[in-house]
Amino acid sequence: MIDVSVIVNLHREGRIAAPALRSAARAVEAAPELACEIIAVLDRSDAATLRAIEATGLRVRTEPCDFGDPALARNHGVARADGEFIAFLDGDDLMGEQWLARAAKALRDRDGRDVIAHPRLNYVFARDAEPVAWVHPDMERDAVDTALLRAANFWTSATFARADLHRRFPFRANALEARSGHEDWAFHLATVEAGVTHIAPEGTVHFIRRKENGGRLALSDASRILPNFAT
Repeated sequence: MIDVSVIVNLHREGRIAAPALRSAARAVEAAPELACEIIAVLDRSDAATLRAIEATGLRVRTEPCDFGDPALARNHGVARADGEFIAFLDGDDLMGEQWLARAAKALRDRDGRDVIAHPRLNYVFARDAEPVAWVHPDMERDAVDTALLRAANFWTSATFARADLHRRFPFRANALEARSGHEDWAFHLATVEAGVTHIAPEGTVHFIRRKENGGRLALSDASRILPNFAT
């Protein structure tokens, strides 16, 4: 039985996919009490990214798909996963070493309640820019006004939750041409409005690589894309 499926979402990251996968592997090693699998979801990926995966020598299951949409690629990964829990990692970010162990303990301590965990600390880095850090809010410990979630996203896409929760709340497809996107923001709002608690266990961190040439998030922001809040 698999406890945690680590889903690494990849597109055309090339060689920087390797550090992401190695960070996931270190988190798996730091949680020997958990049976884990690492799944690389390759959405319209390229040969350079596949070579980077193979060069790591890690035990990684690859799942190609042809969506051109991170929301649908995430759903594809969930459908292929065997774990009780799902942990998402973007292919250019880095997972904190204690993330899987502490997130799994936090959810199991809550006796099957609908809970989504986020890393407490986010550390944004880039080659030619000063790093930036901020703290994710925790609905159990912090003063979180969830009414503001329609105006601003509180959490990133690096989540840890039960697989059955993701199957009940699939990510909504992006449609940038219709000014609809931000699949993680829409997911957070839908789950909060359904009574799901979002927590941020202490001692957890996620490292976010700032895109040098922009990215889908930057494109969404520049185009004034709104989340798909449709019910």
